[in-house]
Amino acid sequence: MAVVTAVLLSILVFLYAKTQSFDESHYFEDIAVLRHLKQLDAQWELDVLKSRIGINTHYDALADNQGEMARLMEQLQSDKDAHQHDAPGRADKLTALQRAVQDKALLIEQFKSHNSVLRNSLAFLPTAAEDVQQSLGTGRGAAQPAFQLISAGVSRLLLASMLYSQSPTGEKGTEIHDELNRLDGTLHLAPPGIRDRLGIFRAHVQAILREQKIVNELLAGISVAPTGKLLDDASDALTVEQQQAGVEGERYGRYLLIFSAVLVALLLYAAVDLLRSHSTIRRVNEELQGANETLEQRVRERTLALHASETQLHLITDTVPALIAYIDADQRFQFHNLAYEERFGLKREQIHGKTMRQMMGHELYEKERGKIQEALAGYAAEYDRTQEAADGQLHDYVMQYFPRYGEGEDEGKVLGFYSLGTDVTALKRVDRMKSEFVSTVSHELRTPLTSIRGSLGLIVGGVAGELPPMAKNLVGIATSNCERLIRLINDILDSEKIESGKMRFDMQVTELAPLLAQVLVANEGFADQHKVKLALDVQAEGVMVSVDSDRLTQAATNLISNAVKFSPADSFVYIRLLCSNRRVRVEVADSGPGIPEEFRKRIFQKFSQADTSDTRQKGGTGLGLNISRAIVERMGGSVGFTSQTGVGTVFYFELPEATALPVEEASVDEGKTRAGSPPRPLILVCEDDPDIAHLIKLMLDKGGFDSDMVYRAAQAMEQVVKRPYAAMTVDLGLPDLDGISLIRKLRLEERTRELPIVVVSANAEAGELEFNNQPLAVSTWLEKPIDENKLILSLQRAIANMAEGRPRILHVEDDLDIQRIAATIAQDFATFEFAASLREAREQLGKHHYDLVLLDLTLKDGSGWELLDTIEDLNPAPPVVVFSASDAVALDSDRVEAVLVKAHTSNDQLLRTLQRVLDESLWGTVHPPLSV
Repeated sequence: MAVVTAVLLSILVFLYAKTQSFDESHYFEDIAVLRHLKQLDAQWELDVLKSRIGINTHYDALADNQGEMARLMEQLQSDKDAHQHDAPGRADKLTALQRAVQDKALLIEQFKSHNSVLRNSLAFLPTAAEDVQQSLGTGRGAAQPAFQLISAGVSRLLLASMLYSQSPTGEKGTEIHDELNRLDGTLHLAPPGIRDRLGIFRAHVQAILREQKIVNELLAGISVAPTGKLLDDASDALTVEQQQAGVEGERYGRYLLIFSAVLVALLLYAAVDLLRSHSTIRRVNEELQGANETLEQRVRERTLALHASETQLHLITDTVPALIAYIDADQRFQFHNLAYEERFGLKREQIHGKTMRQMMGHELYEKERGKIQEALAGYAAEYDRTQEAADGQLHDYVMQYFPRYGEGEDEGKVLGFYSLGTDVTALKRVDRMKSEFVSTVSHELRTPLTSIRGSLGLIVGGVAGELPPMAKNLVGIATSNCERLIRLINDILDSEKIESGKMRFDMQVTELAPLLAQVLVANEGFADQHKVKLALDVQAEGVMVSVDSDRLTQAATNLISNAVKFSPADSFVYIRLLCSNRRVRVEVADSGPGIPEEFRKRIFQKFSQADTSDTRQKGGTGLGLNISRAIVERMGGSVGFTSQTGVGTVFYFELPEATALPVEEASVDEGKTRAGSPPRPLILVCEDDPDIAHLIKLMLDKGGFDSDMVYRAAQAMEQVVKRPYAAMTVDLGLPDLDGISLIRKLRLEERTRELPIVVVSANAEAGELEFNNQPLAVSTWLEKPIDENKLILSLQRAIANMAEGRPRILHVEDDLDIQRIAATIAQDFATFEFAASLREAREQLGKHHYDLVLLDLTLKDGSGWELLDTIEDLNPAPPVVVFSASDAVALDSDRVEAVLVKAHTSNDQLLRTLQRVLDESLWGTVHPPLSV
């Protein structure tokens, strides 16, 4: 309706404006201007004529007329631009008139110039003639015929010129030319003084002859200028325009009258309709008022229900011991349960509406700000938080944030998030107690078992001479049960590690067939005890997998030992290696009784056995399958089985196929060759248990090493100064100082900074996780009970790695696993040292010289790019290879030798890049190339 009204009013205003736009006063003004112009044009021509015949001796009248006509033309032009109803052709006529006036004015200006010259010559011609006549009459030869001839010629020229000015005809002009020629023929007869006066006279005659012709032509142009006709045409066009405007004005007036009548009719109709709908409006208003009262009643009811719901929500959440809250987008608490008030000793008004920074404190808030922003960005977040409660005690919480999204107009917008904080202080305390218990049990069981196992191994190996048959049998029983006890303890500890997520994996690309062959050989003795044969069926040669070889051996051994235990005597256990669609499958098939249907669902659970009598008959803890599945799954694989009662069972695991690496580790034989060269390397054994220390000494002697024994950290620090040791073994559980602290002290001393150290401890793996600043400052970590072969091989490799000519690489990296992987890849040609932060890297670079720096960009205390200035200030500055997870190329990338992205760089690429950069560096100028 509003649009229709606006349109009608716009039409009405438009028609009214049209009727008012036709003003006759403009017409009469323009007619008056044209008449005035016509009068001025006539006066203009009259003034020109007067000037021609010499009546006007000045030209002010001409100039005045010209200025007035220009002003009137400008007025006429401005009136034309103001009018909007010009008749067709009026603008052209005015333009033509203005051009004609301008042309005529130009002709008049030229006329004024030439006519003034003409009038001047006519005025001075008689005087010049009289001057010549007087000179001829008073001269010495006045009576001479030549003078008389000249005098007659001057008289004739004067008369002819005056007549020519009044009537400029061609005959008169020819006559003047002839007389001038005759006069020129007698000039030589006149004396010089008369000759000059004749020259003046002659110049005036020529000016009259020339200017009179030009003036006549200009007068002819002025007379034919069409200004008069154009003025008449403009007047006619203006009259036509006025007539047309009148007709159009009358037409729009009729339109206005008709439209006004229609508009009045519409207004009358609208008034009648408004009166008719008044009752309807009143009725609708009454209905709306009733609906409003109903709505208000519903709002009151919903408000009461909402209050009741909120009260019920508080009652429910207040009984929950966890911290429950809702925080809006401004990070203010809009809801919280009773646990918040009780835990932090605050009242409701001290929490409600407060910001998270106020509730958490500045330090804790800044620490957890990233998780808060993550929740407000629309992502669920979970993290651990330690916060002081009202009782002054520190409590551990698992905090979970769940974003809340809006609806309707706010759909997709995060309005805030729900917060759930679970107090896990007691759980963590129990977990710490369990870890301490497991650590203690591990140490107290493994330490004596190390002595037992090592001693039995040496006895069986003949260190005490040939044993009687009965004694050999008893030693065999003791050895078997010792190994069984070790497996039991290892299974229990491995199960605990898996459950707590502390089991470490050293993933390497390995060929699977040789590894399975080694597992088969290792289990043949166990199979012989049960009179079972093992058979390896390799159907996929050269298959590579990325695994931890020791862990995979453990999983495969569990499957094979189970198959052997449940296979009948004189039967075969088949181990098959298959590969399809880049999935590698290892099957262990037996011909035992099969797995009962009711047991299959829980076969992978801990301590699960089909029959409790199996523990006594077959042996084992029921942990093997559970551990095997966890190990394989952690390496990216899966475990399963198929079974038929009375036929047999096939257990299998599958792994993704990997690509082979070109890097080969030094063999055991090579290590023994290097270590066995005379003189025998001297090893310092630091072990708090004298029996185990003596056992290690015997193993080292057998492996080609000399050794000294110490039982305390202080003794070790004194001994390393006295003798040059090739390597050292350290137990972590020393009485006066723990092994980790001892290693750190050794690394601070210049003499022992590079000393190879092999840790031999019941808590070796836990120590390795703790010692995370410089993980490879220790060559090898060996668990007790001691494996003699691993001990000898570890020392051989550690000593070999300290040989001269190996480049020294500083790896600046805060990820422990990446440190180990990079050092393992390059262990055959380089020595790695580590820094986990920019501060540590600067300290290391200030103390030692390095041949290359392998640099991560994302560090705890800043960007790796900040280290470049420190490196470039060194003399000589080592080359830098960036090895980072970030694929963004910084502006400083031209300051490094190579930029490698972790996710896109294979082990082979990293190896070859390090070798190439070293070969091209200062180190490569004095050492054989590594990349050959």
